Amino acid sequence: MIPKHTNPARSRAARAPYNFIPLPEKVVTVDDILSQDTYIGGYTGWIDCTLETCSPTYIRGMMTKVDFQEQGRKKPDDLTVAEKVTRAPFFASSEAELEGRLRPVIPGSSLRGMVRQLVEIVGYGRMRWVADAPTITYRAVADPGEDPLKEPYKRIIGNNARNVRAGYLVAHDNRWFIVPAASARDLNLGRNETYLKIKDSTIQSLELEGYLPFDDINYHPQLHRVSFNATEKEGRPDRNGKRRFYVDLTQIVPAQKGFKYWGYLVCAGNMLETGQESAESLRPESPRKRQTLVFPPKKNSDPIPIPHQVIADYLSGLTPFQKESLSDWSDGQGCLKHMNPVFYVLDEAGKKVIAFGHSPNFRLPSIPPGQESAATPADFLPERVVKGDSPDLADGIFGWVEEQAKRGITGGLKGQRAGRVFFSDAYYTAHKSGVWYETLPITPHVLAGPKPTTFQHYLVQDREKEHEPNMKGTLAHYGTARQETEIRGYKMYWRRGDNTPIKADDKEEKHESQLTRMIPLKSGVSFAHRIWFDNLSQEELGALLWALQLPGEEGQHYCHQIGMGKPLGMGVVKIKPVLYLTQRPQRYQSLFADNKWEEHGSETPTVQYIQAFARFILKEFGHNIEDGEEAAKQFAGQERIQMLLAMLTWREGSQAWLEQTRYMEIRHGDEVNEYKERLVLPDPIAVSKQR
Repeated sequence: MIPKHTNPARSRAARAPYNFIPLPEKVVTVDDILSQDTYIGGYTGWIDCTLETCSPTYIRGMMTKVDFQEQGRKKPDDLTVAEKVTRAPFFASSEAELEGRLRPVIPGSSLRGMVRQLVEIVGYGRMRWVADAPTITYRAVADPGEDPLKEPYKRIIGNNARNVRAGYLVAHDNRWFIVPAASARDLNLGRNETYLKIKDSTIQSLELEGYLPFDDINYHPQLHRVSFNATEKEGRPDRNGKRRFYVDLTQIVPAQKGFKYWGYLVCAGNMLETGQESAESLRPESPRKRQTLVFPPKKNSDPIPIPHQVIADYLSGLTPFQKESLSDWSDGQGCLKHMNPVFYVLDEAGKKVIAFGHSPNFRLPSIPPGQESAATPADFLPERVVKGDSPDLADGIFGWVEEQAKRGITGGLKGQRAGRVFFSDAYYTAHKSGVWYETLPITPHVLAGPKPTTFQHYLVQDREKEHEPNMKGTLAHYGTARQETEIRGYKMYWRRGDNTPIKADDKEEKHESQLTRMIPLKSGVSFAHRIWFDNLSQEELGALLWALQLPGEEGQHYCHQIGMGKPLGMGVVKIKPVLYLTQRPQRYQSLFADNKWEEHGSETPTVQYIQAFARFILKEFGHNIEDGEEAAKQFAGQERIQMLLAMLTWREGSQAWLEQTRYMEIRHGDEVNEYKERLVLPDPIAVSKQR
């Protein structure tokens, strides 16, 4: 049985500006694609489209050669405000101006991508372009006991990281090894641990040169090679009255000072990486209180090999924070550097490393049962929507090239074929109340990248497969067997009205490195563009027209979305297509008409082609419906298409709807962490009914 998403109870429902159109139960293919050089039985012509913006819309323009030479290789967070402003203009293709700025143009490539995705969805096509990187990693240190990741994490790391050991990385002959660190007992300090937990306040009191405490405004992860003195002391007895001892750090200085012992003070993140601030002041307050002191390498110990796959999973799973902030360890490689301190766990036999990281509570790779490598989103893409040697409708219309197998999935299309549709750029024609959203560049809300680790949103939760959405502990995650879950489908964003708030607030504007600038269009700006098509079958032309016309329920308004800022409700546009068909013999019998090319095109109603497409799809699922109107109605009534239409429906941006479709927050309102309970995202139909 194919996993099917179960909607949660309202009290367990998540909110988000996005949702998903489910993957098809099967891929619909076409047996014969019409030739590109024989015009018998096919349809050729063009579609003239008018496009009007319904919400602020933005497509970033190209950089000039001079600007690219000066700033093209800079990271976004390294740009100055002035450089961000130079990148703010809307896309343009000429020097012509409109209301003081270059005349806006919507690139044909953007239009093509937008339409192709819709053809893939409504044509029940393959989904191939799912990321096979990064690998999914997780950490469940402070998560409550019912969290589905708590037990897997504890099973490997151990209670209070009991299974974690410290050591030193060794690079040799294109391989990596770990040399175990000495234990406190090896140093005559009486304990077996290979590292110590040292209070931040203790290090501050001992005045280690160059040390930044957790709450320092300039704090960043640090690695200090140190020399220290320590003694073993007796602590409080345990609950059974047994005597307990601990290592007391008495002095710590940079390594060159020459105290009795040496090692590395490892200072990991302070858990304030997102720029959160205290509710009472602007000074950050870290929840972390201890740093880690690693003892020197153990003498005469054998290096432990790290398998190549473990290294590959580690590098692929590095977070942006780890790549950028672990500069004391390496340049973008996390902790991977010869003789760096490292924390690791071994397999049950104690012979090889199964995971490692730069701090004791490091992130673990999610590995589904029966798999040797860490999971990626692509691993939860079922083979039914990948494999097959026959093209689907989108392939036939837009063309394809053969792709290399990814992560063991083979059997896709072979060879290549050119597309039979061609999109022009969309050129400005008119406006209702001005062109530009504001005279000067605006600063939009900060948008982070997708977080696939939020598995309660991105993976199917199927009650029939014992993944109850109303019970956090049973949720499917990236360590779940692939037979029990799959990715939710095509990600799309809700329409949020024409006055959706898009500008950054005062709190966001304090963090300039996270900000960008843009010059969006207003609502009510119109464009015109043309789509040429060549020798399409009736059902192919119908699929293309469906994706443009969006023929849903009578009286409803359905809109496309293009450009940047989609999570904010930006880029919503409505398209009106007009179909023209040409007769090929007449086209070549007369080339000119009134000093122009003779196109021999006649305006043609679209309904028969859309109905032919609907009949074609329904027939593939065992429904032979001759009546075209009934076929179109039944096609639009399918649950999967209803979910798509729910996402495409124009909705005014009422406060209730904006609240329903906002991102959840780690600190919302009265400091509530909305992610903590792992609320499950309902399907689009359920969300639209909650308005």
